[in-house]
Amino acid sequence: MIINLKSPNEFAGFYVVFDGSVNLETEGTRGISHLIEHLICKTFQDLRDDFQKNAIDWNATTSMNTVSFYFTGLESSLSKFRNKLMSRLNNFDVTKKDFELERKKVLE
Repeated sequence: MIINLKSPNEFAGFYVVFDGSVNLETEGTRGISHLIEHLICKTFQDLRDDFQKNAIDWNATTSMNTVSFYFTGLESSLSKFRNKLMSRLNNFDVTKKDFELERKKVLE
């Protein structure tokens, strides 16, 4: 599910919500939704300085039923990143090494 928000004052935002999360985890996979949230966030780590320069706020959450990502800022700034972010959110690939490194961080 993708939710696009745009207001008359040029402030905009969009949310990407993946249905299914902790509610689908079983014994032996507890925490995998939160780990996946972290791994997906790493796919746009290279853009974080650009987000800051363009006053784009972002975050991600893992709830009982969803994993969600949101991005907000001025439409003129946010629009420059929307397609790139959507591509990365929907087509992320992770190496075994990155998976294990992030797994250790989440477990701490």
